[in-house]
Amino acid sequence: MKLIDQLVTRMQGKNLSEIARRAHVARDHVTDIAAGRVHNMKVVTYEKLSAALDEMEAR
Repeated sequence: MKLIDQLVTRMQGKNLSEIARRAHVARDHVTDIAAGRVHNMKVVTYEKLSAALDEMEAR
């Protein structure tokens, strides 16, 4: 499974606006990623989103 697919799976059922706010990434971009419309993203964006999801899951 590709990293982006794992990220999309982790985003399911979560508030995308909250993820975007915590990761300091545009909400529209997070929505596109979650919808599967982004097939190539920067490593920095992946790291930010992954860290935000880790923080949300730790609560």
